[in-house]
Amino acid sequence: LEIRAGAELMRTDAVEGLKRLAARHALADFIFIDPPYKNTEEHERILDYLDGAHLVAPRGCVLMEHFRKTALPERFDRLERFRLVEQGDASVSLYRLAAAA
Repeated sequence: LEIRAGAELMRTDAVEGLKRLAARHALADFIFIDPPYKNTEEHERILDYLDGAHLVAPRGCVLMEHFRKTALPERFDRLERFRLVEQGDASVSLYRLAAAA
């Protein structure tokens, strides 16, 4: 990508990386997640962490790519899916903070 500044590469587990960002009090407008399709437990583990962490900005969006046949939860305590985009074997679930959260 030839990015020279403004980015950081973390070689770690996704949730561990998110924990590091949370410790810095980061607030993200967009969080893109693309775990391996076969590891469905990882999808929910990441979403569960984001649901309890305060990383998603008030109008932020979490984009989770997954296998089309993987059914992800529509709602967590604070996050809710507001859109599901399907193309071929892939899907992207888009989450935001629920209005009542």
